[in-house]
Amino acid sequence: MNLNWLFPILTLCLTYSCASAESEANEQEPFTVDFTTEHLDSNHFLIEFTIRLDSSNYYVSPHSSGHHQRLQFSLFPSRNFKLIEPLKENPIAQYSFDQISEKSGHFVYETTHFSQELSIMSDSSFSTPGLIWIEMRPTCQPYEITFQLNYVDEQLYITDVQIKTSNYPNFEDNKRLDNLPEPN
Repeated sequence: MNLNWLFPILTLCLTYSCASAESEANEQEPFTVDFTTEHLDSNHFLIEFTIRLDSSNYYVSPHSSGHHQRLQFSLFPSRNFKLIEPLKENPIAQYSFDQISEKSGHFVYETTHFSQELSIMSDSSFSTPGLIWIEMRPTCQPYEITFQLNYVDEQLYITDVQIKTSNYPNFEDNKRLDNLPEPN
């Protein structure tokens, strides 16, 4: 049996497979995130972020109970500020059954606005890292959205927003900021 025809076909398949993987790696994330801050009164501010999803993507609400890989929002602990009340979500996520986890919970299927109120406890300028951890479904790909929260001249603002994929199985450590060195 002559198998000379097999090598060109395998080469073509491998080339196509590698090209497809490379083009997928260059695709954009399945969401965008925008940050704003609002000065509420003397020392109270609001950090706001909006997550806009591409079609067919969704994630678990931070307010979903159970063992879901829900959105996590955190700021490096500091004496310079105090978080007030839990993270707010608008619109409130839908309660539904998820085929992937085979659990019911609150899942976000649309553009959603989040807000976190905080009180500034310092007269000095400061900068502290922040993190939003999110797992996009249906791909179950975890992402880290990192940023810097800055307070300078009584103004609060966000800089250095970066989105990157997180890896399994070590993503659990990437969901928390308490293991990082103290910020400046």
